[in-house]
Amino acid sequence: MQPASRGTDTPTSAPGTPQKLEIDHAVVGGGSGFVETTADFTQPAAECNVSRWSDKVNTDAVAAASVAGTGLGLGTLKFSGSGAVAEAEGIARP
Repeated sequence: MQPASRGTDTPTSAPGTPQKLEIDHAVVGGGSGFVETTADFTQPAAECNVSRWSDKVNTDAVAAASVAGTGLGLGTLKFSGSGAVAEAEGIARP
């Protein structure tokens, strides 16, 4: 699953570089955690990965045995008020 983001946008000092978005939350359903991959680009040549923009990746992860256990509705791609994510955020409903 993809990491969810929450944090602050802070401008970087180098012109033409993206703003820094600190990605610290991840939701994992039936896996072992967020595994970072690298993407290579040619125009301009660059190697990119999530940690290029955030050194906090996966520091606040929520895991469940299945996607359903996270509370994610696959039809809506929204989290419900029950499940591991709601419990971790302190907003779980019975």
